Amino acid sequence: MRHACLTIAAAALVIAGLETTTSGQRGAAAACNRDCLTAIAEQYIAALIAKDPAKAPIAPNARWTDNGQELTIGADGFWNSASGRGLYTLHIADPVLGSIVTFATMREGETVKRPVLMAQRLKVVNGRITEIEDIVARGDRESEGAMRLDGIPIPPPARAGGPAAAPATPTVAPPQAPQKPRDAFPGRHRRPTA
Repeated sequence: MRHACLTIAAAALVIAGLETTTSGQRGAAAACNRDCLTAIAEQYIAALIAKDPAKAPIAPNARWTDNGQELTIGADGFWNSASGRGLYTLHIADPVLGSIVTFATMREGETVKRPVLMAQRLKVVNGRITEIEDIVARGDRESEGAMRLDGIPIPPPARAGGPAAAPATPTVAPPQAPQKPRDAFPGRHRRPTA
């Protein structure tokens, strides 16, 4: 009897310990609310533009992918070419999982600041960024000619405001003579003749 009570007490302590550990992990992820996650994402973008990873709370073992390739933070990819922000930013925070997704217009290049679209996901644990995924969509490049974001060239006549674009002139259909009203469903309301 005494052995059974000790076994039950030991099992209760183990279960309580597991529950404390699990809720502690949830609490650590949930400790950073939406405002906290948004602030961390803004710090990351500012560090990206400044080309200085020390300005963002990035964990020492953080992983970063740029357009699907794992690269060195601060040394490669968009860290080298980002030069400014655009006018659009949308943050979507998930405090339960401790991650935030940001869609933003950015600028790239030092002399000619070309517009790009950036989608970014940050995983935050204990206030530090542990995972970074950036996808940067590059569009029109003047030196390469106009291109869609998927890299297919746009022919000159289809470009907005191009020299081959003809001004649109409104056309008006000629007036028509009035027509007699017709039954929309002929024969539907007729009584059968027998």
